[in-house]
This record gives sequence, structure tokens and C-alpha cells, in this order.
Amino acid sequence: MEATTSNNKVTNNQTKTLSNNQQQNEANLKIQAEKAERERVERERVERERVERERVERERVERERVERERVAKEEAKKKELEAKLLREKQERQQKERELQEKLAKEQKEREEKSLNWKANWQEFQRLLHQENITSLYHFTDQENINSIKRNGGLYSWWYCEQNNIAIPKAGGGDLSKNLDMRYSLQDYVRLSFTRNHPMMYVAKKEGRINNPIILEINPEVIYWKQTRFSNMNATRTGHSQGSEIDDFKKIRFDIVSQTTHFDLEKDERPYYQAEVLVKTFIPLEYITNIHRF
Repeated sequence: MEATTSNNKVTNNQTKTLSNNQQQNEANLKIQAEKAERERVERERVERERVERERVERERVERERVERERVAKEEAKKKELEAKLLREKQERQQKERELQEKLAKEQKEREEKSLNWKANWQEFQRLLHQENITSLYHFTDQENINSIKRNGGLYSWWYCEQNNIAIPKAGGGDLSKNLDMRYSLQDYVRLSFTRNHPMMYVAKKEGRINNPIILEINPEVIYWKQTRFSNMNATRTGHSQGSEIDDFKKIRFDIVSQTTHFDLEKDERPYYQAEVLVKTFIPLEYITNIHRF
């Protein structure tokens, strides 16, 4: 019986030991589980903090990017505005310069008109408009064009002789020059109202010119103080000549406007050669078709 009791004690002790071990193991497992949980929680916390830091950093980087873009846009806008203001200033200055140049040119033209134009030039202008005269004409030879351009315009044959300006193909002969001298017209450039001047065909027939061309002349030369007018060829007996509006009105505009003198009665034909006589020189800028040659 004692042996049985002893065995029971041993068994109880063993059971108790096993129970203690089991409890210890359970306690260890619990501790490990709690540690693992704490570590998991810590890792999650660290991860959240990392994610938060990255978010904060991204937001900071984005704010800085947005700010840089804003500053850059404002700077670009500022520069664009400054450039616009500069352009507007330059445009205003350019317009002011152009206006001043225009005013100066108009003033110069007024001064030139007062000095060089007839006092009643508007009366001549009204008559030109009334008669639809938009151009005057001067015939010459093609060979003379280079000389005309080189010397800056058309000179009278007298001026050319006095200043050693060669005329390759002179349209007038000795008789014409003698008649000019007789009527004191040697220092005038002769213009007509027709492209088909009879004397052009005479000059070509006599061989003084070979390749005739017609120069178109701005009719403003009529307004010049020294410009004179003849109701027919200014060297023809019986012509009327002068520089006043009444002399200009003696021109038969109904006749000079005809295409050719062959369409006229014999007694009307002399008036077809009415002339505008310009003193000494017609500048190149008044030859409106010179660029064609």
C-alpha cells in the first residue's frame, strides 16, 4: 500500500511537472506571440511613418514644383508684359518719327511749293482734273536712257552742250536748235500731251532716232514757276506762249486728247502739238515709267 501511495506521489509529481512545463511553454509562446505582435505593430508604425514622410516629401516637392512654375509663369508674364510695353513704346516712337518725318516732308513740300510752284497752282490742278490729264510725254531714243539715268533726269539740249553731257541720239536737228534759239527755248525740256507726237515719226524717218520710246512725266511739272505753255509747237509761227493760267487755257485739250493728228481737220492739226516747256531739268523721280527701261 505504501508502494502504491509512493507511486501515486511520483505520478502526481510527474503530472505536476508536466503541467508546469506546459504552462511554462504556453507562457513562453504567449511571450513570443506578444513580442511578435509588438514587433509587427512597430514595423507597421515604422512603415506608416515612412509612408507619411514620403507623402510629406512628395507634397513638399510638389509644392516647390508648383511654386517654381508659378514664379516662372509670373516671370514669363512679366517679361512678356515688359516686351509688349517695349514694343508699344518703340511703335509709338516709330509712329512719332514717321509723323515728324511726314510733317517735315509736308513742310518742305509747302516751302518748295511756295518757292518753286506757281502761286495759283491749284487752278492748273483743277483744269488738269477737268480735262483728265494724268501724264505728259517726252519721246527719246532707247540709247539715251542710260545717260538720263546716270545724270539724274532730263536736261535741255542746251544745258547738255554747256556741261559736256553727251546725247547719244538727239531728237532735234540743227533746224530745231536754231528755232529754239530764235524763240529763247534752248534751255527748256519739251513735253507734249500725246504719245503719238508727229515729230517723233519725223525724227525716226530722218534717222535722228532709231528706237523711239515714250517717257511718261508727272504733270506736277506744270505747277513749277518757270514752266511755260504753248498752244502748238512753240517754234511754229503764230503760236501763243506764256506761263500763266490763261496761257494754259489756250491749249486745245479737245484736240490734244485725240489718238492721232490724222483724225483732225488740217487747220486743227497744229494744235495737236501743244507743248509744256520745263526750264532746264526734270528730275528722274518725275519720270514715272523710267523703271521700265
